[in-house]
Amino acid sequence: MLKNSTTTKTKGASDMNWLNESTRTLAVIGLHFGDEGKGKFVDKLTTDWADIVARGTGGANAGHTICIGDEKHVFHLIPSGILHPGKLNVIGNGVAVDPRVVVEELDILKSKNLATDHLRIAYNAHLVLPSHLVIDRLRESGSGKVGSTLRGVGPTYVDHYRRIGLQVRDLRNKDALWKKLKLNLEEHACFMRSFDREVIRDIMEHEHLLEGAYFRPNDLNVVFDSDAIVEQYLAYGRLLAQHIEDTDALMYQAVKSGQRILLEGAQGTLLSERYGTYPYVTASDCTTTGLAQGVGLSVRDVDQTLGIAKAFYMSRVGGGPFPTEMGGEKSERWCAKEGVTRDVELREYPSVSISKTNPIDSTTTEDFFMGVAIRRHGNEYGATTGRPRRVGWFDLPLLRHAAHVVGRDIALTMLDVLDACPEIKICTGYIYAGPDQWVGNRQLTDGHVISCAVPMADILEHCEPLYKVFPGWMSDITGIRSRKDLPRELLNIVSFIESEARVTTRVLSVGPDREQTIFDE
Repeated sequence: MLKNSTTTKTKGASDMNWLNESTRTLAVIGLHFGDEGKGKFVDKLTTDWADIVARGTGGANAGHTICIGDEKHVFHLIPSGILHPGKLNVIGNGVAVDPRVVVEELDILKSKNLATDHLRIAYNAHLVLPSHLVIDRLRESGSGKVGSTLRGVGPTYVDHYRRIGLQVRDLRNKDALWKKLKLNLEEHACFMRSFDREVIRDIMEHEHLLEGAYFRPNDLNVVFDSDAIVEQYLAYGRLLAQHIEDTDALMYQAVKSGQRILLEGAQGTLLSERYGTYPYVTASDCTTTGLAQGVGLSVRDVDQTLGIAKAFYMSRVGGGPFPTEMGGEKSERWCAKEGVTRDVELREYPSVSISKTNPIDSTTTEDFFMGVAIRRHGNEYGATTGRPRRVGWFDLPLLRHAAHVVGRDIALTMLDVLDACPEIKICTGYIYAGPDQWVGNRQLTDGHVISCAVPMADILEHCEPLYKVFPGWMSDITGIRSRKDLPRELLNIVSFIESEARVTTRVLSVGPDREQTIFDE
């Protein structure tokens, strides 16, 4: 959770000592399935270190909570550093930009009399269209459902690679916008003709697209009204004109001049379309490589990375394999059930909780209820939807894979969530229990032991976790500010993870607030 604060420390403050002196470009990247608590570190680093905060992947499928006074707002596209005047915020070329969302988020900031003139949007970023929102829902209604956030991001990237996509610069060029949109919508119409028109109409009503008169209910060949979309998107272009820029050139000059650049990752490594649990992944590469390219830089321009991981549990949204999930298929079904939210879960399971006065033991509590308790204590619910996230124990095979891809410097977050757990499980490896499968030049057979995860759904779904059980610390750590003062039981688990995954823990987070952070000493 980001705090609206005007307090600024001098660059080079003691809690920044973990950063290399030569670091000018730092990437903050999730090591799990997203929701690792990256925003807190982006906020801290923006305050104390960065000149520029840039985002280069994903779209409105990501989100972070920004506190403005006593109010909380969920922002999906504008970078977390927007509350810091004088710090340039960049939405890079690799982002799928829904102009409606950007305008709405800017309106929130302006209504609070907050500056927005330090936002820049790449003129060549991918443009999300109303049709992308509809196609996303149509694809998720079939057998190939992967748990999309339904923000139109996947279809936007598909259009880009099929060379029929539109870019942010088209918002300011009417002739180009109309010509490209006509071609784009013709292809989309071919796909949508196979669906009942009332189904499409219902989806458009759900997405509030009927208000823009985008739908032609009596036209058998045209689903969208291109003229109406052009008019609306040109209006967006006028509203965003002052923010649209050649950000690739801007970032190149920033690197050349030695400015401090913070690359803000979206989602997590295990959702990367290249390195994640395919096909249950997002539509962009949310690792260092994708993030750098998405802001116009080379991965060689990134001097240091900080991988963010929850500890000592994990969470996942949507479908896909999750070997350590507490409650297994029962949990996955419950979290995917239509209409289930935080409030619904509280009514359904009112007595399941975890606290100092009500510790919960992993050896005596049914796995499913263990997951519910940790989810409730860690507030593991969607910031916008309130939907419950699937919860599982910390998975070393997946961390080994992610750290190999992203880097060895990590931060462990949410440590305080397990304060009242007498025992904590860490997955050290898997036993493969599926059909024979070739992975490169090695064959996986029943009983095979796996230490580093193979991030493929049809393999992970057959992996049974092997656990090492540690005693919990059973004390409140939220007020601790030095690593040496942390409970020995907690430090033993940290040391075990560092040794087994060959990572270095640079930062430990013992609560949601900025000051509840322990840096490498």
